[in-house]
Parts: sequence; structure tokens; C-alpha cells
Amino acid sequence: MEFKTVEGEIPYHKLLSETSADNVKMELDLCWVTKAGVDPVELFAKHPGRFPLWHVKDIDKDMTGPQPVGTGIIDFKRIFANASTAGMQHFFVEHDMPADPFASITTSFNNLKTIMG
Repeated sequence: MEFKTVEGEIPYHKLLSETSADNVKMELDLCWVTKAGVDPVELFAKHPGRFPLWHVKDIDKDMTGPQPVGTGIIDFKRIFANASTAGMQHFFVEHDMPADPFASITTSFNNLKTIMG
């Protein structure tokens, strides 16, 4: 995947590096950041404490669309193990336009209980 750059930098990274961590926090979608080829754990390490809000949904192996948590390729156990580095305070389980919303949220909820122990 090729990222658009401005003056040789990816705007998202420029925003994080040129704003104060005290003033600017981000809401991160774990599905779409993974699709973009960015490792959320590396992003947390590079910008600790900047990600208090997470959108939690999985993505299929072909990276074509969202899936219920725990049914795709995202390593949520590893990501949640780094929640304190991220500064995570709240997360929201979602799934964009699922065929069966109740089945999707039930699967995600049950898988998160296992992932988070």
C-alpha cells in the first residue's frame, strides 16, 4: 500500500509528531489501521498515551472488509496487552454493515471475553 505524503511525510504521522500529547488524542480504528499496513502496537510505542479511544473490529484475511472480533486476522491479544502504552481508556466494538448485527456483536463480545481473559 502506498501512502500519500506531504513534504515527504504521511500527514497522520506529521499530526502526531507536531502536536502536543497533552492536547491532541486520537480515536483509532484497529480494523482500518491494520488494512493500511500499520501495526497498532508500533504506533502506540511511537506515540504513547495518544490513543484513549479504540474502535474494535476485525478484518478478513484478504483485507477486504470488517469481521466480528476474533474471526479475522488481527491479533487482539497482543494489542490489548499494550493498552496502557496506547493510553486506552475506552473501546467500542463495532462492525460496519454486518449481515446480522446481533450475531456479529454476540461473536465479538464472546471472543473479547476470551481474549481479555
